[in-house]
Amino acid sequence: MADNDMPSAALAEVNTSAAHAIGGTKVEVIKKLFTWTIENYRPWQDKGSHEGEYLTSPTFSTGVNDESKWFTRFCREYDRFKQKVEKHALSDAELTILCEISEMVVVNNSGQPQIMDRNAIGGKLSKDLGNLLDNEKFSDVILVVNGLEIKAHKSILAARSDVFAAMFEHEMEESKLNRVVITDIDYNVLKDMLKFMYTGTAPNLDKMSSDLLAVANKYALENLKSMCEYALSTKHSVKTAAETLVLADLYGAGQLKAHTIAYIKNHIGDVMQTQGWQDMTKTHSHLITDVLRAFGKQ
Repeated sequence: MADNDMPSAALAEVNTSAAHAIGGTKVEVIKKLFTWTIENYRPWQDKGSHEGEYLTSPTFSTGVNDESKWFTRFCREYDRFKQKVEKHALSDAELTILCEISEMVVVNNSGQPQIMDRNAIGGKLSKDLGNLLDNEKFSDVILVVNGLEIKAHKSILAARSDVFAAMFEHEMEESKLNRVVITDIDYNVLKDMLKFMYTGTAPNLDKMSSDLLAVANKYALENLKSMCEYALSTKHSVKTAAETLVLADLYGAGQLKAHTIAYIKNHIGDVMQTQGWQDMTKTHSHLITDVLRAFGKQ
């Protein structure tokens, strides 16, 4: 049904809102140097093949996350190029070519999450599913945390999470008893996770972003994971940067990890003085290599 054909009764139930958003755009120029050395160049130069024959360099990368791939081709042009090289080439010379690439990157910064707006109104469907969770009608599974129970619906949990789907599809104890005992999640965190699974919103995301990141990773809730990554990336500080980096690495949060490494790179002296950094060097020492690698990409 087209939007303008929607019955007036339905239109009356649609929530509308207005918001003032702020943002900015930053243009960055990233330069990358690539040195290509051709060993024993002279025999190839003197080979006497047809004009237009070329050598191809290894592939090299540029960009903030090395997302751009490049290669260089060196073409033989006898009349024009050979005479210039012979002035500098030795009898068994190496030819070194230095290539500088400048890439322009346009970065938009918005006051709202770019991956998902956690405050967006999901409409009547979201509201109805939220009510279904709250009133527990037609529930067919019980989630138990620290002796506290929450009733839910297998079909919704399975549709939203491949982990729950696998749990209910196979002859596991949880599927037979219609009861899932969870020992590594706080009750309030579980409630917020279920709220997201039913409505697409996480009311306490700012307070629970670290805990919700862990459960989103455990139950393969990629959208919730992205929301947590964004929330944590907006709260970087010198004191917590190393702890956030450990969280990102532990739960496979690639965007958050890259953002945190960039922050640490710009505040490396102060971050290295924190207790979080000292703890990280003992328990997750491989992350030091990741931070140092960022300096090599300057």
